[in-house]
Amino acid sequence: SLPYKNPPKNTKLIAFYKNKKEEIFIKTLEGNYKSEKLQVENKKIFPPKTVQERIAKELKEANAIYSSYTPKALFNGAFNIPLKSFITSDFGKARTFNEKVASYHSGTDFRAATGTPIYATNSGIVQIA
Repeated sequence: SLPYKNPPKNTKLIAFYKNKKEEIFIKTLEGNYKSEKLQVENKKIFPPKTVQERIAKELKEANAIYSSYTPKALFNGAFNIPLKSFITSDFGKARTFNEKVASYHSGTDFRAATGTPIYATNSGIVQIA
């Protein structure tokens, strides 16, 4: 994966498929992402030190997961939708918190009441939730 903050450039892509490996270069471009504006409390943008420490710990754990690699697929077959519901925020949107782009959404949010069962979209192991 490429961080969204990376500038456009030629980037090496290594593709694995059915025990084959191919390296190609692709030109990355600026994304023209949809955006969503969120108003949040300032403590969410400037969290206290204890929360900053937790965020740093979780980021370190996430980066370790993102940097791991296996040549075999960790899923089996087609993906399914986890529940029949309205999508409230889809993948890739630029998230603007209090008028400042802070991140790009790397998930998909579905509307559901607390306690609603969420089904696995495929086989595998959840690494980050």
